[in-house]
Amino acid sequence: MKLVRNLAAMALGIVAVLTGLVLANALYIHLSGNIHTVEAGRLYRSGTLSPDSLQTLIREKGIRTIVNLRGDEGQEWWNRERDVAAKNGVDFLSFHLSAKDIPTMRRMNEIAFVLRNAPEPILVHCNSGADRSGLVSALFEYVVSGKSAATSDRQLSILYGHFPWLGSRTVAMDEAFADYVADHQKHGREPVQVPGASSRRKIAAN
Repeated sequence: MKLVRNLAAMALGIVAVLTGLVLANALYIHLSGNIHTVEAGRLYRSGTLSPDSLQTLIREKGIRTIVNLRGDEGQEWWNRERDVAAKNGVDFLSFHLSAKDIPTMRRMNEIAFVLRNAPEPILVHCNSGADRSGLVSALFEYVVSGKSAATSDRQLSILYGHFPWLGSRTVAMDEAFADYVADHQKHGREPVQVPGASSRRKIAAN
């Protein structure tokens, strides 16, 4: 019985430590804006930033394109972000993705086209920077940088706050990337061109 109690206490201790680490990571992500370098000078990822934080990141990293994955055109935060981009001569592109639903293959190809053709460095962001940003960062690594699917998939990691387990619907992002890789390997398609993309100005794909 003593051995059982000791093992149970040890198991509870491990769970407590893991829970603490997850919560600490979540707090850090919330406070930091979840800003990460995917490829220096080429792609950065984050959550939605305040105008001041976005201004600082644009200046420090030389951001030339912002890809917003939340959609929400006309919302107050969207207007502020667009204004910061315009003030700094940064292209501002919007796609409406849900972290809980698999995007269509056409939408994935549209985003891939933008990643290949938008002026770099690019900043991709969603709300928290964990799920949708992870999917698009993985897409960049796979399509633009030519990295393996396994390496690219590391952008969908708990290190960035992505948690696809225990019934979480954000597993849709992992499934979307796997579907894209399978389709790409089967058909070898080039990303479709987004109407108006040649102007490299604001692209709204809703």
